[in-house]
Amino acid sequence: MDYLINENTCALVPLKQTVTKVIENNKEYRVNCDIYTIVNNSCKFYGSSYNGRIEGSKNLLGKIYKTPIIIDERNNITFFPTTSPRLSNNMWIAFNNIL
Repeated sequence: MDYLINENTCALVPLKQTVTKVIENNKEYRVNCDIYTIVNNSCKFYGSSYNGRIEGSKNLLGKIYKTPIIIDERNNITFFPTTSPRLSNNMWIAFNNIL
């Protein structure tokens, strides 16, 4: 597993199709992995999958565009996409790390 989203993760930014810039509170990383894989693997690590998190969010919020997802409810890690998650330029932003 290349990177797991955690409470320090602020954003996931696509650089290339298979390279992601990870921004944490005081650090930046380049990870040789696409954003979807990072999000999905992180969801699985915390007990669900990306599709399960999307379904849960839509169940709570209704059908909305750019659905936010709870990556880890125990640590209150919630992310939202900046565009459609299907688009290659989509970034994921951590709700809890916005000042």
